[in-house]
Amino acid sequence: MDNSISFNAVTIAEYTAITASWVLLCHGRKLLQERKPQPLIELLVIVLFHILLYWLLYGAVQISPYGDFWILVECLLMGFLLGIYLLVCYQANQKVRLMVGSAMFAGTCCIVSIAGQCSLLLSAYIDASALEGAVRCGITLTLIPLAFFLDRFQFSEFQAVPSSGIALLLAGNLTILALIVLNALWFQVDVRFTIFLTVAHCCVLLMILMAIWSMYTMCKEQDEVITLQTEKQRLSRERELTQMTESTLDDLRSIRHDLKNQYAYMRILLDEHRDEDLRSYFIQVSEQLPEQLSYVDCGNRDMNNILNMEFSKARRAHIPVEHQLVVPPVLPIGTDDLCGILANLMDNAIEECQRLQGKGVAKAGIQLKIYPQKSYLYILCRNDTDKTVLERQGDGLRTTKGNTDLHGYGTRIVSRLARKHNGAAAFTLKDGCFVAKVMLDMEANEHEAEHRAV
Repeated sequence: MDNSISFNAVTIAEYTAITASWVLLCHGRKLLQERKPQPLIELLVIVLFHILLYWLLYGAVQISPYGDFWILVECLLMGFLLGIYLLVCYQANQKVRLMVGSAMFAGTCCIVSIAGQCSLLLSAYIDASALEGAVRCGITLTLIPLAFFLDRFQFSEFQAVPSSGIALLLAGNLTILALIVLNALWFQVDVRFTIFLTVAHCCVLLMILMAIWSMYTMCKEQDEVITLQTEKQRLSRERELTQMTESTLDDLRSIRHDLKNQYAYMRILLDEHRDEDLRSYFIQVSEQLPEQLSYVDCGNRDMNNILNMEFSKARRAHIPVEHQLVVPPVLPIGTDDLCGILANLMDNAIEECQRLQGKGVAKAGIQLKIYPQKSYLYILCRNDTDKTVLERQGDGLRTTKGNTDLHGYGTRIVSRLARKHNGAAAFTLKDGCFVAKVMLDMEANEHEAEHRAV
């Protein structure tokens, strides 16, 4: 009777520690700061549900021919409950949720298995169920620092999580399940075998922790590179805009000087009543107006500067640009972000058209549309291409240029800026054209701007 009560108490304590680690993982350090009742309610509900399912499945498995596989059923049950809980309560995208859930599931299975193996080792030398239960509970409580460890790595702040890292975590999960099956098939109280399983679970757990740390470090370095590339592009755009402004001022000075001479000459023709000569000269001057002064006005001053800079590049490369531009005069989106999106889209389109021109394609052109669509600003940039397949890399595209360290960040920067403004970016191939679509939420940015102002 005492052994049964002790066993029940240990089981409840273990499941409470396991569930507490899940709640800490979902709510993180905010749990200690906000002190809201919701996490406590979640803890009680999951513990009760967990224990209820435990007793139902335990009885069913024990009377079946597969009673030795109870530990496998228990781990699958924990994985099911953890997956449902993270799906409902963990605030992150699908990839991050899968990665963190896989890491937590692997850690839970490893620590629970290590607790069980240590309990077996202890029972081989000491006949004390209370001490055995205390050891199991003490080892299970190490899930709490594991939850804090995983909470340190905020993967949600990154644009993309590498799929290879998630595959490594899933491989770790399969390895743990394989060890559990091995334990069930060759279960015996053998010290060497028990030590082997304990060491194996410790190694897998260490591999999982190192994988999480490596993935976070890699994502952070990639994010820093993209941030530096964005800043580098911003400075480059500012220099280009300054050069374009200086060039326009030089053109205006030249035109002003020419106008003085032209007016003087026309005045002489007018005074001498040489009307036909004056008419011919006027037509000649009208046809020689500089093309550089052509100006696009979309309704927004900041966007005008960006678009005219990009359209000037396209004109110099003899690339036709068809545009449909209807932009609100005031946008709640920063000029730097607008420049980052439009400049990257247009630069990529111009480079692709120049590549086609180099291959003898004469009709390579660009189509740009910008207009409001409900509460979003819709941007579509389409250019001719001869590509048939797009190589994806995260939320962007893999560059086809030689130096991947210096190129290939344009589409990723566009995707990152779109996500920053509660929007999305999509890149596709359709009818011999590369199509980039970007949606930017204008209402969300207005609320954020008002909040910052307050």
